[in-house]
Amino acid sequence: MASTFKNTVTIVGTLEDIDLEIRQYNDKVSGEPYNAIVGNYTLKAGDQNVSLRAFYRDKTAKGPNRNYDTALRWMEDFDNAKGTTYRMTSNISSNPFVGRDGQVVDATQIQGNFLNDGAMATQKAEFIVDLFITASPIPELDQEGETTGRYILNGEIFDFRDTCFPAKFIIDSEQAYNYFESLDASGSNPILLEVWGKVINNFIRREVTTESAFGEAHVDIQQTSRRENIITGAAVEPKEITDELVNLIKSGREAYQVQRAAVEARNSNAAKPSGFGTVDTKTATGAASKNISAGAKFDF
Repeated sequence: MASTFKNTVTIVGTLEDIDLEIRQYNDKVSGEPYNAIVGNYTLKAGDQNVSLRAFYRDKTAKGPNRNYDTALRWMEDFDNAKGTTYRMTSNISSNPFVGRDGQVVDATQIQGNFLNDGAMATQKAEFIVDLFITASPIPELDQEGETTGRYILNGEIFDFRDTCFPAKFIIDSEQAYNYFESLDASGSNPILLEVWGKVINNFIRREVTTESAFGEAHVDIQQTSRRENIITGAAVEPKEITDELVNLIKSGREAYQVQRAAVEARNSNAAKPSGFGTVDTKTATGAASKNISAGAKFDF
């Protein structure tokens, strides 16, 4: 199925690390069992490491899965595979999850997809997407509430099924900020724009000091990694939003709400087990879909 909207991520880098295992699943349609390699692997692109999620089935409808065979070789002889350059093409996809407060969090991910020999390619970590915008950029704040000098552009993008889901992008130059501000995007003036940029993994180091009544203070050093999609360019002119695209965006938003409802239902079922048997998540998702369809109002 060809998507109406652009959404492509290209990572070219050397294999640095893997955390993979083989698991068995049942096909959702046929019920037949199959093996899949799941976990994470890391490609080093230039001076940064990009961690990618892996889910490679052993077979496709056309036969053996070449990506599965590649990942299996990594697991069998990682020392030999490490340092090999690969070109990975994928996309930014939705990854909603339930936070500690029990609320669904809108998040995105880059899942490892097609792997090819990248020996002759220049190392890079880039994206290009069609971005649907209904608001201007806002200042980015650090943990202390101070501005960082960068801006956050909240919008929506589309996967290969044309599901429309929230995505956050970073603007780190005044020139880019002025351009997006000049678009005057709003609910009554939506903008569909092709943008591109770099996938950056940042390591955030934070020191938390607890003063002591006597002796030395306790210093806890916390380090986390955060992936950012930084916009470095955009098309000169926005795309025309036709009636057909409006309908696609509406149906795409509805599809994402069904996805969120399924995540919430799974969490609710896990927290509150049934008194007998199990809860049919398909039924729960279907009910959510009907409720959304009946009550949805699409005001850009």
